[in-house]
Amino acid sequence: AVDTFFRAITAIKQMFSAAELKTIVEAHKDMKLMPDHTRLSYLLLRVTDACDVNSVHMRHGASKSSLESKLKVLDDTQATALMVWASAFWVSRNCSAESMDEYIRAY
Repeated sequence: AVDTFFRAITAIKQMFSAAELKTIVEAHKDMKLMPDHTRLSYLLLRVTDACDVNSVHMRHGASKSSLESKLKVLDDTQATALMVWASAFWVSRNCSAESMDEYIRAY
């Protein structure tokens, strides 16, 4: 199951630029994933809110419209995998700007 998850997240991550992945990861800072909230609609809400309220996309150089377009083509399972991956960064011991670059390149 773990290998399947990592293969899936690797394929999903390839759909996004580094700036977009950083935006997604930062949008999940201080977020607790709940089973009821692991759907595409919640991923879109979380990322859009982070962009609108905190301009997270601008901090990382991502286009909000491009990011939203790419997110909208995901299904709920892909969105859940992306949310789990993004949230996992913040519970790791090494969460920093430098390690975020390494994290998005990993796998």
